[in-house]
Amino acid sequence: MFQLPVNTYQAYNRWGGKSLYNCYDIWGGHNMQESGRCPQARKVSFDRPYAQPWNSAGAFGMGAGEYLSNVQPIASYSIKSTASWNYNMVRWMERNNLDVTYITNVDVHTRLQKLSKPKVFLTQGHDEYWTWAMRDHVTWWRDQGVHLAFLGSNTAYWQIRYEDVSNNNTESEEPRTVVCFRWARKDPDKSDYRSIKWRNIRPEALMVGLEYVFPQGDPFDEDVIVSNHSHWIFNGTGVVAGDKIPGILGYEVDRIANTQPRRGNMEEEIPSSSIIKIFETPLVTRKNQSIVAHSAIYETKSGSVVFGAGTMQWSWGLDDYGVEQGLRTSRLSSVIEKMTWNYLKYCGIHNDSSETIIEEEARGQGQTETITTTYASAKVEQAKLEGTTNNTWATNVTTARSSGWIYEPNNVEYFWKRMGDRPFQAEFYSRLGNFSRIIDVGVRGYNRYCKTMINSTTTEYFQIEPFPPESSEMNNDGLLNCYMQEVKEKFPALRNSFDLVIDFGVFGWKHILDGFGESGIREYIQSVAFLLKDKGCWALKTDKGWNDRYSSTPTAFFEKFIMPYFDLGDEFNGYKSGHSLRRGNFVFYFFYKKQIKK
Repeated sequence: MFQLPVNTYQAYNRWGGKSLYNCYDIWGGHNMQESGRCPQARKVSFDRPYAQPWNSAGAFGMGAGEYLSNVQPIASYSIKSTASWNYNMVRWMERNNLDVTYITNVDVHTRLQKLSKPKVFLTQGHDEYWTWAMRDHVTWWRDQGVHLAFLGSNTAYWQIRYEDVSNNNTESEEPRTVVCFRWARKDPDKSDYRSIKWRNIRPEALMVGLEYVFPQGDPFDEDVIVSNHSHWIFNGTGVVAGDKIPGILGYEVDRIANTQPRRGNMEEEIPSSSIIKIFETPLVTRKNQSIVAHSAIYETKSGSVVFGAGTMQWSWGLDDYGVEQGLRTSRLSSVIEKMTWNYLKYCGIHNDSSETIIEEEARGQGQTETITTTYASAKVEQAKLEGTTNNTWATNVTTARSSGWIYEPNNVEYFWKRMGDRPFQAEFYSRLGNFSRIIDVGVRGYNRYCKTMINSTTTEYFQIEPFPPESSEMNNDGLLNCYMQEVKEKFPALRNSFDLVIDFGVFGWKHILDGFGESGIREYIQSVAFLLKDKGCWALKTDKGWNDRYSSTPTAFFEKFIMPYFDLGDEFNGYKSGHSLRRGNFVFYFFYKKQIKK
């Protein structure tokens, strides 16, 4: 069951000139609260449209609260991105065919106890405003064995109440007004339902296991650092303590906090020994203060497993909506996705469309973990994939960009670049007729220019992409709908079947290497070798921004990780290994799979 945080949507909604944060000149757009000319609202109504975000780049989200874009970025708060979080989570769940019930904060307040209990109650992104009844109902479910996943941060920070309904749920009533005075002395209601911070009356950490770090100078946009890598949530990820997963932490962050009830609060304490750190990330705030952010997990007497991600950006590791729209850079992470699946499977949730069960040895555990793996609709027949996928979940690629454009990462900024500015790649694709079968890695959209050239040859052109656009945008001879590290298990018939692997992604990008970890790097390289014939070519585009975590130079990295399986070629089609692009920060190398001795 997935809860949409509509209370937070309305708290930040400035339609009509006021939100729970500011008062605005609706004609001039000026913040009048800062000038002392009017206070922010104490009550906001659901009977308002949602205003446009401050950042005009997110204007396409107008009318949807913070579902498609974040309304918050303004100069006074220095948030750089207007990308949001909830739609990413919904897209990921839907394309994985999960059985999801969607509800809102209002439903949790009014009718949750009358709904069938799910295996997991999930809230995510920015779910800051909760009523007393919401806390009661979700905590009651937890104590009945329902697992709780808080894949966000700043969760349940403010207590609110609904003015036009009772504070405890009445299903026949439909709340229309959110009330939040923020200060007890200003709120005329002096009961337990007064609108103050939850930690001053009923600490949110008693439910989430974490609390928001405030006021310590967010926003943040940082990597998360692995803490307890032996925990089952990391099974199959290959990470170790100290590994970083790029760009997942922000913009508000949580920490492990005091989980003792306040006086008069009848909730049970969560023993500190039962809260397990998953990520532990030291930070320095914009106020030059040192803090530590956490993700954590704990289990209750009822058997409920509660996971607090401690970051709003968790879903960015699962889905790239917001990247093509120009709101942020990509944060896709195989580690975050694997962790998400590990948690869901631990809670008894599997993908209903699974076609096979893979027995995989859990890393460092000495135990066998059963992992349900889904296949694309494509099937392997005589070592050839027939047809393409039917991914109706995908967002259509903008028509203007689908013709003559190629999606390319450049350092940490993603952009669309005309093919005419890529003479090397154009030349590379134009010479593919020498190969009978090739596979292109990480293709985000349909490259019409290159495909036209490929179609003029007899080359069988395949693509590998875990999050492909619609089939009409791919137009290939076969699609491997998976990560590179999964090809051996998902497509065993494709062993030694390709002449060429085109890898124009960002394998050498330092943030990607950090995300893989050393074992992940080796798995990736072994999977490329699995696909290639003996002496087959791996055309690899790397980044110049190497760090010294694994090696000080590309050459040292190659010798450590790649050369056990490949030889470095001098040239390919007249281009020398080490060829640099005229634009961008990339270098091309050509590796040839070592011949297996019989």
